[in-house]
Amino acid sequence: GRRAARKLADALAGTVPPGTWLPRFTTLGEWSAEVQRVSTPNKLELLVELQQVAESMRTDLTLPEWDSFERFQPWGLAALGDFNNIDHHLLEARQVFRDLRNIKDIEAWSFGEGKELKPGQLRFLAQWNALLPLYEAFHAHLRSMGSSTMAGLMRRMEEEEGWLSQVTGTLWMAGANAMTPAERRTVEKLVRAGKAEWIWDTDPTYVRNDM
Repeated sequence: GRRAARKLADALAGTVPPGTWLPRFTTLGEWSAEVQRVSTPNKLELLVELQQVAESMRTDLTLPEWDSFERFQPWGLAALGDFNNIDHHLLEARQVFRDLRNIKDIEAWSFGEGKELKPGQLRFLAQWNALLPLYEAFHAHLRSMGSSTMAGLMRRMEEEEGWLSQVTGTLWMAGANAMTPAERRTVEKLVRAGKAEWIWDTDPTYVRNDM
């Protein structure tokens, strides 16, 4: 994160002679946005765009009546969280958002074929089935704006290859102790291509002579 980058820069500045050029510090997400030449709107901005896309699809999808942005936010945050998890974990959205009636392991709500569903179940099922087209339309909308969610950006970094040729110099990766699968595979791709090196965090307790 930015805070860790600032602390690392301060630590290095205290160990080098005056006038030394420090390396540039950034986050993996910010650097990836520069490489892909996209912007990454903040969460509030993404929610505004998501509501706009959802409302434009209302005639084709079954969606709640929100009436206001404030009422949309809880639903939008949940949907955005699902979309981000799919991208961070490199999942196939079509498999995640498949029709609940075709998933045999679901018993609590009993969506199995041949069973008469209650009104609440029907509403839930209709909204669930709206998530896949909304996921696809939302990402297409952001791409048309030259934007992306951070999760979608990291997925692009992992799945696409063309950007590697734009990387010059050596990147040093540090402090990456909790990466998502998309982030980890992106860094591994850079290392395999000879574009990056790891700086491993080391706890002194692991290297003491008496351990």
